[in-house]
Amino acid sequence: MHKDFHLYATYLAARMAKFTPTRAQQIALAAQAVDDYTYSEYACCQEMLDVVLTDMGVLKSYWSAFHFLPGGVFEKGFDSDEINFVTKPDSGMCQLLKANLREEAQKEEARNKPARWMAKAGVAMHVLADTHAHEGFAGIPTSLNIIKNVELPRGGSLGIISRSTRHMPVILTNLLLKAYEYLDSPGKPAIGHSTASHAPDISWLKYTYNNYKDEAFQRDNPSVFAKAFVDMYETLGGDPKRSEEVLAEIGSRLSHFGLSKRKDYSEKGDCAFASMLDKNALKIDSIADGESERANLDALHAKYLNELNTLSRNYKEASSRDAIATCFRKLMDNDFFVATIWHRNNVTLAMMGLGE
Repeated sequence: MHKDFHLYATYLAARMAKFTPTRAQQIALAAQAVDDYTYSEYACCQEMLDVVLTDMGVLKSYWSAFHFLPGGVFEKGFDSDEINFVTKPDSGMCQLLKANLREEAQKEEARNKPARWMAKAGVAMHVLADTHAHEGFAGIPTSLNIIKNVELPRGGSLGIISRSTRHMPVILTNLLLKAYEYLDSPGKPAIGHSTASHAPDISWLKYTYNNYKDEAFQRDNPSVFAKAFVDMYETLGGDPKRSEEVLAEIGSRLSHFGLSKRKDYSEKGDCAFASMLDKNALKIDSIADGESERANLDALHAKYLNELNTLSRNYKEASSRDAIATCFRKLMDNDFFVATIWHRNNVTLAMMGLGE
């Protein structure tokens, strides 16, 4: 999923669930930060926290935890069968995440740290949403991820994933180059939905493909993304009585948005939920001026990116043990970083059979 969903749709779901603009912003910023943190120079902080993508164990406990939440039952921990790493919504792991989030709401309220819970909620919203968009794929190198014959409407083309890695740290660049080697080697494992390029992440796209068994599938992203939105809305405490109405409205709007497209199958053209916020298309009573709320959210996102960048750069450039310790303390005071550790630890424990 792109920024259009993780930032704007998450914000809309939170506002619809009766969160104030400030708290909805905190949730949405944390949801988007999971991607910002993974694909940019902020990722150097992952090395410090020992969650950088360097080996299979970390792929399973980080990449899977945040972007491809495993949908299987883990009886053998990290050595479990590959099929258990395949993502699916409403799995046992999803239910565990929701239960943990409810428990954390009480804990953080007792600690008088509501912003920290908002960060945890945002991380959880990112993970839950991705279980819908990434259903059927796994966050580890496996032949189960290989799909082919992807056909898009009106002869559009996604092309292969961009190989421009100049803005990424060396460790992530090396990982991606390995992933591209898989793409260039027929029959070799693939990571995540790499063989589908970014088709699963475009909210309004409908396409067909053949899976690793050569079975034909039709993918209706408007329906998938609408279900992801409702999942977030209900998890954030929204009234389930509105869910069917919201599901139909969003599915219809995304399908209509897709009809206006020609061959612009890119993140740049993925702005359906941003448009819904601008126009308050979902008729959220507490939103008086959607364009103003979006502008405020965009400004805060830009500010937050700069803060994360500064934190990670200071750590990277620290030359003494005391300087590193100071940077580390600042990172640990950052609600988002605390939320990522909370989520990763929960998933890791669950995968090792210790999370019940």
